[in-house]
Amino acid sequence: MAVKNPVTIAAAIVGIVVVGWFVYSSQQSEEDRIRQRLYDLAEYVSTTKQTGDSARLIHIAGLRKFFTEGVTVQVNEDIPKITGRDNLLQMAHIALQHEPGLTVAFTDISVTHNDNTQQARVNTTVVVTGVQSDKARSIDAQELEMALVKAEGEWRMETVQFVKVMELQ
Repeated sequence: MAVKNPVTIAAAIVGIVVVGWFVYSSQQSEEDRIRQRLYDLAEYVSTTKQTGDSARLIHIAGLRKFFTEGVTVQVNEDIPKITGRDNLLQMAHIALQHEPGLTVAFTDISVTHNDNTQQARVNTTVVVTGVQSDKARSIDAQELEMALVKAEGEWRMETVQFVKVMELQ
């Protein structure tokens, strides 16, 4: 059987895909969208040793869309609070220069969101795996509490606070 009009068939396939995507995205809850946003952030900041410097700079610039302009990040009491998206991006740039191979993952994500507001709270564990040399790997896991706001149709982090956990001696 010969295809008489491949343009019509291609347009029909694209139409079906668009309708399917619309139906899928409209069924997602805000909590699902927030989780997906964290997964996207993790994928965005994860790099390999083969990632070039220009690619890292592009990734850093793209991080702007994940944070509010006035974002605050509090790692612990010993380190000063990072205030402002530009300062946070500078810190990220420095960190990625020192750790060329980095994998970030968010696990155990708990989202609290009221449908009447454009705000949400997230508790999660961030797991960061680095490759300091060809033979050595470092793994760090830290509990986080975040406040997110919906701005310009996207969920953005407004505050990020590391949660102190008990350590076994």
